[in-house]
Amino acid sequence: MTRSVSHMTRTVAGGSAERRQGSCHFLDIENKQACVDAAVSMDQLAQWMLPQGFLPPVITEFKGITVGGAVMGAALESSSFRYGQVSDVCTRFEFELADGQCVDLTPESDLFYGLSGSYGTIGRLKRVYLQVEPVQPWVELSARVCATEHVAEGLSASCTGDADFVDAMALDARRSVVMEGRYVASSSAQRIRFDRPWSKSFCQQVVEAAGRSKWSWSFTTYDYLFRYDLGAFWMGQFPTSRLAVTTFYNHRNDAPVEQARCLHQAFRESPPTLTPSGWLRRLLRAKLSSTHLYATLHRVSQEVLAHTFLVQDFYIPSDRVQEFLSYCHERVAIYPLWLCPMRGTATGQFLSPLFL
Repeated sequence: MTRSVSHMTRTVAGGSAERRQGSCHFLDIENKQACVDAAVSMDQLAQWMLPQGFLPPVITEFKGITVGGAVMGAALESSSFRYGQVSDVCTRFEFELADGQCVDLTPESDLFYGLSGSYGTIGRLKRVYLQVEPVQPWVELSARVCATEHVAEGLSASCTGDADFVDAMALDARRSVVMEGRYVASSSAQRIRFDRPWSKSFCQQVVEAAGRSKWSWSFTTYDYLFRYDLGAFWMGQFPTSRLAVTTFYNHRNDAPVEQARCLHQAFRESPPTLTPSGWLRRLLRAKLSSTHLYATLHRVSQEVLAHTFLVQDFYIPSDRVQEFLSYCHERVAIYPLWLCPMRGTATGQFLSPLFL
């Protein structure tokens, strides 16, 4: 079965749009395998497979990430404690080398394990063959609050249970929330949705619920997969500072260091919020998808970003997590932090960050 889909991309410099065609080529239910072009987005992949009751074991949290980008960029999600990265659920690649030669890569090929984390430096990924598994239409999430100093222990305990998904948010130096998701046919728990103009981001939902010790929510599987898309985790908080937005516009032609200084001052005088009001959510809604926030990011000078924000992924051995959290608090004290357990690998993924 084949469905043709499209993917829109823009150049980093913000120039004219480039249109790439990508296709979902087949879904082999009997052998639990699918074949898609690398340009197919996670959103398109999920919308194609979910009606048929199947998904790859790892789907990244932003709708606009492409399958190829997820492989080359070492992408992961809350099912990664069982399955590893997106590249770990792939069985074959069709790949174009730098000299234009097209090759098939399988686990027996020397390049197969070299793609994860290579970020396009080796060549261009054209087509991806993925494992797929049957899934349920709903996910029920169970959340519990714990002390941040014990969050690593909480994650380890969750990973040994029957959960299909495990992740956590460190809200500050004292409180963290450990979350377990399970596929279910139906759920009586409170439903969380993101398709309304006034819908709260997942981060806002968690922050506001963290006054309780534990709770349960239900999501459609689609909404759970992309729960962090609205607001791009919590980067969507920054447009809630009206002074910062106007400062950025008024100083857009200044030198990068001066722009950064003015933004720092604006954020001090008008701090962003993780819990915007309903009217502010409605006002900003069109600007808060991960796709739009990424486009905005690419329009900002890299020097300004470097002086204003810290956005960084770290892969930390499980026995060093608490030490790392203490270090982060002492040096930068930026919250929230997303904590996602990851299955390591013994395969030859020497360039991949999960090869520890």
